[in-house]
Amino acid sequence: MKKIFILLLTACCLLPTISIAQWTLQNSGTTSDLYDVFCVNADTVYVVGANGTILKTTDGGDNWLTQNSVVTNTLKSVYFIGDIGYIAGDSGTILKTVDGGLNWNQQNSQTSVLLTSVFCINKDTVYIAGYNDTILKTVNGGTNWIAKNAGFSEDYNSIFFLNYDTGYAVGSNATILKTIDNGNSWTLHYTGTGVTLYDIFFINYSIGYSVSAYGNILKTTNGGDNWFIDPYFSFSYDCYSIYCHSLDTFFIVGWNNIFGDTSGIILKTTDSGYNWVEYSQPEGYYSVNFANKNIGYVVGSNGIIRKTTTAGTDTSTNINILYKNIISIYPNPSNNHINLKINAPENKKINIEIINSIGQLKYKKQIINNNKDQLIDTSKFLIGIYFLKIQYDEQVIVKKFIIQ
Repeated sequence: MKKIFILLLTACCLLPTISIAQWTLQNSGTTSDLYDVFCVNADTVYVVGANGTILKTTDGGDNWLTQNSVVTNTLKSVYFIGDIGYIAGDSGTILKTVDGGLNWNQQNSQTSVLLTSVFCINKDTVYIAGYNDTILKTVNGGTNWIAKNAGFSEDYNSIFFLNYDTGYAVGSNATILKTIDNGNSWTLHYTGTGVTLYDIFFINYSIGYSVSAYGNILKTTNGGDNWFIDPYFSFSYDCYSIYCHSLDTFFIVGWNNIFGDTSGIILKTTDSGYNWVEYSQPEGYYSVNFANKNIGYVVGSNGIIRKTTTAGTDTSTNINILYKNIISIYPNPSNNHINLKINAPENKKINIEIINSIGQLKYKKQIINNNKDQLIDTSKFLIGIYFLKIQYDEQVIVKKFIIQ
């Protein structure tokens, strides 16, 4: 079925195909929404979610056991160092185990806000981020949690540390924070698009990514001092989680969530984001994590857990590469106009539409492609995110651009 904002390629298309990402559905034993997954190793994996849900497998997902979480609050994030683990959740919830989850004890966070993300430097030094400018730190395994708030009125969704000193937090209004003194002070490094950032991941000390609502992916190549919107990534999905294997290979999961479509997606690239393979399912996904280069898990709505043992690739079935170079928009972000380049067959009738972020049609035109750039006046467009859709034959291709 053809869906808006997804590149649809029929069997007669000229674009090449590659293998579909293979993610096997597992029996979680719950219908609660699942928000985070953490792999200790290939066999031992933890999952947390709504209604105080904590799940654990020790056999690679053949069996998922429910653990006693001692709370019924929504749990948003989990992180383990060996058998020692921490969980963060709603109403200031912090849980800790020292025996692989056999017993969980609640700790005093001294806050009642939603805590969204936990990151362990080691078994005793742990950071937690949350709403209302909340950043917490412990250096004694949670006996005491100290506020390390950044001083900005934002809600933080993810926290990530490269080492003991250098870390990052991302959240509302495209906020990216950085510390180089183990959380004692934080500096603001990006507030560009205004959209909410949901996750952050660094591959090394220089290169990192952050993903967001409306399909933005931000990239840094200098350790987070400067960020730019990745020009090759322009999907319409809400992206909630990113996991990077290497400079070339990484995964992003999320929801379509555009104009009533709540299907979920898993995206994989093996060329640093120039081309993507998409695996789409009815359920939305919130988190992705890998135990090694081949074995990984995604979790999402209604108790969904999926697993891959082949790095998200199955050689038995083919799907299409989602090429991002079919259309290009520049400048992006833009002000008064955009130039549109369409790499499509010459003399094709092409329908062009521009839609704003709430679904209103702002521009419509049909052209005969002559392989020349199309100049589109955007001087009357309000500041915000827009989706440019082109259609010819059976193909529907959408690319996002920003008016600032």
